[in-house]
Amino acid sequence: MKPISKLLYKKIIGDVTADDQASIDKWKTDSEAREALYRRVTDNKEIGAELRLRALVNRDRAEADMERRIKALEAPAKKRRRVWIYIGAAAASALLFFGIFSMADNEPLPTAETFVAEIRSIEDIRHGVTMATLSTDNGTVINLTDADSSYIAEADILRPTSDKIKDLCLDVPRGAEFKIMLEDSTEVWLNSASSLHYPEKFGQKERRVKISGEAYFVVAMDSLRPFYVETDMQVVRVYGTRFNVRDYGEDEAVFTTLESGSISLRHVGGDSGEIFLSPGHQSVFSHDDAVVEVREVNPHEVCGWRHGKFVFEEQKLSTIMRDLSRWYNFEYEFSDPEVGDMVFMGSIPRYADFATAAEILENSGVIRFDVVDSKVIILKK
Repeated sequence: MKPISKLLYKKIIGDVTADDQASIDKWKTDSEAREALYRRVTDNKEIGAELRLRALVNRDRAEADMERRIKALEAPAKKRRRVWIYIGAAAASALLFFGIFSMADNEPLPTAETFVAEIRSIEDIRHGVTMATLSTDNGTVINLTDADSSYIAEADILRPTSDKIKDLCLDVPRGAEFKIMLEDSTEVWLNSASSLHYPEKFGQKERRVKISGEAYFVVAMDSLRPFYVETDMQVVRVYGTRFNVRDYGEDEAVFTTLESGSISLRHVGGDSGEIFLSPGHQSVFSHDDAVVEVREVNPHEVCGWRHGKFVFEEQKLSTIMRDLSRWYNFEYEFSDPEVGDMVFMGSIPRYADFATAAEILENSGVIRFDVVDSKVIILKK
């Protein structure tokens, strides 16, 4: 009899013979576990999910990053310790746990109903789900889940009962994300622990929204009605574009990254003029002193969360863990403050469970993860 792995492979690609099928049937009837495994590895939905997960990993990134950073090795070493994790081989190795023969141990993808509340081990921590709460100024509250993704703001449930235009607020909790289409066809993706305030219908002179947290915008062109995005400290004027705004209270600054098109920024209540960004640039608006720095970045890396991955460019582990804990919805602490100051570089697939993210970080050889009283502890190795 041929190895069962080869037989199952032939079954999946549609190249199985009658003898092969007979061998498979004999193998799978030996136990319920084998029968369950057979059903999963021949299920197109399961295979599709596996392929999507593997597609999140950029195996060419390692070599490109190495070439780009060679000169940095010759520069004087900084005091803080750097740990470079290259996603190519490391993540490919970690993702083997999601291969065909581990499918039998995997649980279904999480939904709002199966969201993990108690953590006993790293394996209990699942990636975020699609859900949000939409509330109006008249007290109406609507719970939205993955069935409502790409939610359209002018849905029937929100149609006005009077001439008054409603003020709406879309709240996305920790451990979640959501996409909404505004009434002008502008698309907004909201990251975990974020909110969007906007009117049910825009006025004739302008379109204005306010966010906290992180949001990615694809703004519909309308030359007669400029589009504005407000945060607590700045106002972005949009000229038809794709861009990302990140304004979490615990961050040291507001980060605005332009992917395409044109935008300008100004300080709320300040006397300074507008600052214009060109594609591939990011403004860093300091919370402490309102000083703005403009720097060149790779927008695809900064906006990686929108494209299914976390990308870390020489970031402290303390910053990385803030992002991961929002998406995976867990509490954490460092066993030693120095651990949080370690600097990492690499990327992690966003839609893998936290066990994969932890393994990729642990492959650096300097840290490990544990769970104590439902809290993730990060320790030195």
